[in-house]
Amino acid sequence: MAAIGAAAIRAQCEYYFSAANLSRDAHLRSLADGEGFVALDALRDFPKLAALLGDQPPTALAAALSTSPLLDVVSDRVRARPPPGASRSRKATHLVLDANALIRGRAAALATYAEQHWTTPEVLEEVRDAESR
Repeated sequence: MAAIGAAAIRAQCEYYFSAANLSRDAHLRSLADGEGFVALDALRDFPKLAALLGDQPPTALAAALSTSPLLDVVSDRVRARPPPGASRSRKATHLVLDANALIRGRAAALATYAEQHWTTPEVLEEVRDAESR
C-alpha cells in the first residue's frame, strides 16, 4: 500500500473515532461493543473509507491503522485509544436503558457499562409523587 494511501486511511479513521465525531455519530456508536471496539469489516462499508481502500485486501485497513497513536487495533476490531491517564474500567453505578437499546439487542453489550441497569418503567415506578410521573 502506498504511504499516502495508508496515511489517508489512518487520518479518516482517526477522524471517525475522534471525540468530536463520536459525540455526533450515532451510527458509529451503535456499531461499537461494550469496550468501544468496532469491527474493521463494518468500517469498510463507510463510503469515504471504502473509496480510500478501493480493492485493497481486508488486511490493508488493519495495517494502515496499526501505526496510529490515536487508535487501538486488536485482531479485527478498532477503538479510540484512551487519553494518557484515563481508564476504561470506570463503570457507572446505575444505567437507565430505554426501549430502543433493548429492542435493538444492545442490552448485552451495555451490561459492561454499569453495575446496575434499570428500564424507564422501573425508574418511573420508584417515583412516589404522582405529579412527577
